[in-house]
Amino acid sequence: MKVTARRRCRVPGRAELARRNSTPASSPRVALRKSVIPAKRSSANQKGGPHSLSGGQHGRRSYGHTSTQPLVTVRHRPNPRGQGGRLRQEIIEAASTLLAEPDGAGRFSLRGVAKHVGITATSVYLHFPSVEHLTAAVAERHFLDLAATVAAASAGITDPLEALLCRCRAYCHFALDHPGPYRIMVEASRPDLEPTVRSTLGQSPGRPSFLNLTSDIERCQTAGLASAGDAPAWVAALVWATLHGLAALRISRPNFPWPSLDEQVDAAVRRLLGVNRSG
Repeated sequence: MKVTARRRCRVPGRAELARRNSTPASSPRVALRKSVIPAKRSSANQKGGPHSLSGGQHGRRSYGHTSTQPLVTVRHRPNPRGQGGRLRQEIIEAASTLLAEPDGAGRFSLRGVAKHVGITATSVYLHFPSVEHLTAAVAERHFLDLAATVAAASAGITDPLEALLCRCRAYCHFALDHPGPYRIMVEASRPDLEPTVRSTLGQSPGRPSFLNLTSDIERCQTAGLASAGDAPAWVAALVWATLHGLAALRISRPNFPWPSLDEQVDAAVRRLLGVNRSG
């Protein structure tokens, strides 16, 4: 009977172990070993016992991604809308849109404006500390639009009275054509309209418009076309209140059988100024 000798396992010596440990880092075997990242244990495999590893079966180890390509970090670019004055104008535009809606003033908030623009509420607070301050900025913008409309209506007219009448008609037509913005200008809460604060003309966004109206009345008085018995500013306040009433009533009661708007404006302004001529 032939007996086959068992093959004895070869144990590496010290010299061979030293040679293995001195393998350069560029070796494919070492590079692969360094790139392999063990995967984390999943909660499901943890229930199976301490020897269970994520993705492993029957005690075999499983590893994660083994790619040696470097990771790429993507930086978030700042939103171009966050650039100072441009963001401020976008906030005012969004606020103007929201306030112009029916009952917009009652549902108006800085968070709602921020959501409409697509930014955080903190970004709005950096430009406007309160809803009232933002509303004042919106009103100021619409008063500038009103001033441009009124100026265009009287462009090229040299007669002081005719220029005044054209500007007063343009005021009322602006209110009827833009009821939302007009509501913001005369009704929405603003710092200069707080009940506990004494309103002054210098704080109002409508100051330039009122001063222009006062100057128009003063020119009519100087030219002898209107009564000079009252101060121009006092008469201007009467004219403004009258024009607002004519416009606001038409906005709130559009189905009433109103007479011609231009005719009513001319008749009211002439009587308030005590015009000394007809025509």
